[in-house]
Amino acid sequence: MQPPSDRAYVYVYRNEGMANVLVGIWLDGVRAGSTSRRTFAFFQVRAGRHAVVSGSKDGSELTLHVLGGEVVYLKHEVSIVPVGAVSPLAGLLVGNDNVLTELQRVSRAEGRAGVRECRLIRDPPPPLPRVAKPDESVEIPLTAGPGPQPRP
Repeated sequence: MQPPSDRAYVYVYRNEGMANVLVGIWLDGVRAGSTSRRTFAFFQVRAGRHAVVSGSKDGSELTLHVLGGEVVYLKHEVSIVPVGAVSPLAGLLVGNDNVLTELQRVSRAEGRAGVRECRLIRDPPPPLPRVAKPDESVEIPLTAGPGPQPRP
């Protein structure tokens, strides 16, 4: 499908099968989804400049300049570093000391092939807001346990 003329479609995919770690995706500073092994996330964005970050707000960042009607594919690479190993990519550490992530823009042909190897990830819905106290207080009779005993 082709996006509307004022929008772009962004696919973030992980077609590797090694690291089965759920890694968050941030779009313009807001958590927008996540990827896991052999999954992809899909976003519809307005034309213009966008920041896509993987892992946490301070993770691997990629700045996108998208045009209306464009389809963009981002390969999300995640690797596990053995505990205690020192990595030159220490700036990419996100949330977990031994998980490194990287986003890279790929060609349409490579991206489409990668997405076909994956399934759309369905993130769990955000937690429901806290329920406000009801307007009326309702007394619930205490029925558990024996009643009060007189003191001897």
